[in-house]
Amino acid sequence: MWSASIHRLSQAIVESTGSYGAGMSGLAYYHKNLFGIKGRSGSPYVSGVAVMGTQEQAAGGGMYAIQAGFSEYKSYKDCIYDRALMITTLSYYAACDQYKNLNDGKYTKEQANQYCKAFASSWATSQVYYEHNVKIMEQYNLYQFDNLTYEQFLKLKEGGSGFPANVVYNGKITEKMKQVVAIAGGNRSAFPCTANYCAAWVSGVYQAAGLGSISGNAIDMWNNYKYTGSTDQGNIPPGAVVCSSGWGMMVRFMVMLEFIWGMGWWRTIKDILL
Repeated sequence: MWSASIHRLSQAIVESTGSYGAGMSGLAYYHKNLFGIKGRSGSPYVSGVAVMGTQEQAAGGGMYAIQAGFSEYKSYKDCIYDRALMITTLSYYAACDQYKNLNDGKYTKEQANQYCKAFASSWATSQVYYEHNVKIMEQYNLYQFDNLTYEQFLKLKEGGSGFPANVVYNGKITEKMKQVVAIAGGNRSAFPCTANYCAAWVSGVYQAAGLGSISGNAIDMWNNYKYTGSTDQGNIPPGAVVCSSGWGMMVRFMVMLEFIWGMGWWRTIKDILL
């Protein structure tokens, strides 16, 4: 098993974020390529090649544009399998082997970061690829998934938390969280806050913060993300969307305010001070 915090998670975020679908890149959305995998032959999972423009970085640090062939897949599962095949069979990923996750519940953040560093040196020309991935792992606390047990996974599928209360949210307040809170608090969403368009307003807050968009209405958000969070208020990070199977949703702020989407008013509460 490899580090989940970089493999399939942080790298997918780094490589696939864009403006298509639910905030995906064109390569990920149309060609099912989540990791920016260049076109390659001999893989049982690759279904074709998509030629697209991309940016590469020269050894001296300068950027240049090229047209490159990227692997096309019939499904995201095929892309994930191909990614795993590359890591386990191509010689230039041998350096990652010493940092792989043995799935014994003891995998550390330092091991995940070392794996990421060894991997990044072979995967991308970007000289800050490692730092970019670590930033994503820190921002979303992706390290928690490295020691996820099968029992915890089953709880997640059933709608439970699946995680100990002190693991879901690590208490860290990032600059991006602060930005989301400021945008929401200042009503600076990409969309106006009007009746019946509360979900669009919420999505617009994230767009304005440079985090992509969230598709669908409040019920769609519930159906799409109900297994990804927590019902424990102490595990809800600042700037997170809190939604229910009903009509309402809200964003928890880092200040003594909580905005109730769709109702257009503010209420002061003391129990969300951080």
